[in-house]
This record gives sequence, C-alpha cells and structure tokens, in this order.
Amino acid sequence: MLKETLAKKGLNLPTGFCVGSARASLNPPLGISLAGHGMKNAIESRHSTVNWDELMLCCTAYSDGENLVLFYTYDSCQFGEPVAKPLFAMLEEELGIPEENVIFSGTHTHAGPVMYSRRNDFPKLVEFLDTMFTPAVLRVAKEAIGDLTPATVLLG
Repeated sequence: MLKETLAKKGLNLPTGFCVGSARASLNPPLGISLAGHGMKNAIESRHSTVNWDELMLCCTAYSDGENLVLFYTYDSCQFGEPVAKPLFAMLEEELGIPEENVIFSGTHTHAGPVMYSRRNDFPKLVEFLDTMFTPAVLRVAKEAIGDLTPATVLLG
C-alpha cells in the first residue's frame, strides 16, 4: 500500500533492498534558545550568538521494495514529542508514511536549538520549526527516497 501511495506522488520504490540519503544545512536564526543549559523559558535560556558550524539535518531511507523507513538525525540535543508529533503527521499526510516508519534522533549537541518543546515562550523555535525545519524534513525525505539505490548488508 505504501508503495502505491508513494508512486501516486511520483516517488517510486525500487525492487529489493535499497538505501538512499539526503541532507540539508539547517542553521536556525541567531538568538534562538540553545538546548541543555538549564533553561526555564526563552528569556532565561542561553541564546545562540554566532553559527560556528553548520547544523545538519540528515535523512536515510531504507526500503525492501514494498515498505519504507526514514531515519532522521539533526544536530540538536534531543527530539521531544511536541516537536516530533507534527512532523510525523506531516509525513503521513504528504507522503503516506506512517509514524511507526519514521525515527527522529538528535546528535546531542548543546550548540543546537531546543527541540523538545513547541511552547509559545520559545517563539523563535516555533518560527524556525514552522518556516525552516518542517519544510526541510519533507524535502530531504523526498530526496532520500529519490536516491534509493540497491544495497547489501554484510555482518562480520
């Protein structure tokens, strides 16, 4: 069923085991609250003042020709459910990929934004999620699916 849903959107799953990947540089705006610095709210938190290194959003797609799993990593301390839930819903609505087929993971850096809340007292984060992050999640998913290439897994 997922294969047919994706095909209707112009995304085809090749036959057999395949892997594809895509990434995007995704630096949030300066002044965003940084993760893991004992914050209570956006006013009392530590804020970014410079972008030393690019923060990357990476997506790896795995397919057996019928099913698909997306594994995301982002340079952030962690991913909270309030951030991930709307992303799961968007991927299911836009591509037909169910939540159980998607994994979000942070690389655990304290130089990235707070990614565990969508509270209104973090307005720069909410704006970043809505205008930059969410569109990038969809874009790299499509690119990773388009990059699916036959692969072999070897152990030992």
